[in-house]
Amino acid sequence: METANTKWIMGSNSVPRIALIDSKWKKTSKKNSIKELLKDTNISKYEKLILDKPILKKLKNFLNDGEKPFGKVGVDGKFIEINEDILKTNPNIQNEFIKSKDLLFKTSSWITGIEDIVVSEIVPLTLTTDSYKAGFSSRVVEGLIFYAFPLKADFKTVIDFAIDYAHEIGHQVLFRYQMASDVFENNFHEKLVYSSIKGTKRPAIMVFHALFALSYMKVVSAEIFKYGEISTQQRKYTLQIYNDVCSMLDETLGAMVSEVPSFTKMGKILFNEISMIKNINYHLNEGETLC
Repeated sequence: METANTKWIMGSNSVPRIALIDSKWKKTSKKNSIKELLKDTNISKYEKLILDKPILKKLKNFLNDGEKPFGKVGVDGKFIEINEDILKTNPNIQNEFIKSKDLLFKTSSWITGIEDIVVSEIVPLTLTTDSYKAGFSSRVVEGLIFYAFPLKADFKTVIDFAIDYAHEIGHQVLFRYQMASDVFENNFHEKLVYSSIKGTKRPAIMVFHALFALSYMKVVSAEIFKYGEISTQQRKYTLQIYNDVCSMLDETLGAMVSEVPSFTKMGKILFNEISMIKNINYHLNEGETLC
């Protein structure tokens, strides 16, 4: 099932381009200490989710720069840490995790080919605050997705991870294009642009990443709503997420346009596709319309 099929950002048509750039990068990239650590074929994983306690402990120590727990990948990480005992603290993690991935892959089958290319491992986090969930990706370690699963699952859990995982895959795809070309010219990437996700101005390249992630969230949440075998409660929740994402995408795209960005050729191609995704109109079986 596929309702958005662009040449570069998402859909089956984008897979060959993403794969080509990824393969060229892997041939020319320098060795990465974290990736070298994860090359061990005996690491215990479940559908890319790292469960191996010794490896998680090594990752935790490696990423800490002495001041911040994720300092070496440029993330503050004030309220998160790697969960070394994920199976002990969250014994249902495998069940909830696979249900989320199944939902995502069945309703947005196009994303499987992209995920296979751009995601190598998922690192489980734990929250040190009362926040419900958290996740991030870093260009320093392309292919790794860090995600904090709630310790107690509810009707939201399966929906949240499916959509959040798509969000992180969006970041990973843009990382690949950044390997091939800059997005902006004339140092515009440093210009501050309003981001509706953070509610503040951020460097333009971070806002462009937000647009990529929001585009993935829009399409995936619409497809889960339309095609997912989910409860009425979950459908209502998914629609709520979708409407919020639509508003953020519209507001952030408008903020970017208002700053008259100076794009490279690649940046312009990607921006035009984001604009196209923003304008997709989803008509639901119930007669409702999503933006």
